[in-house]
Amino acid sequence: MERLEKEWNVYPVLHIDFSMTKYTTMADLNERLNLQLCEWERIYGNAPEEEGYAARFSGIIKSIPANRFAGSSTYRRIRCTFIRQ
Repeated sequence: MERLEKEWNVYPVLHIDFSMTKYTTMADLNERLNLQLCEWERIYGNAPEEEGYAARFSGIIKSIPANRFAGSSTYRRIRCTFIRQ
């Protein structure tokens, strides 16, 4: 495999650990998502107009510096869809 691949692109991974609780209610899930987004926003920044989960997550992805990932700007192709409440 290593001999076949000539260029290895590096992409960010934003991991959410859902093993913290059983998530029996939407409130549990919303709390976990909000806590994780807040943590990433402290690291990467956020804009006041980014209010919903999808807008906040998109803002985080766009604010990750490309130079942290070997100059790759293709990370912006990441898409995320959240279920509306």
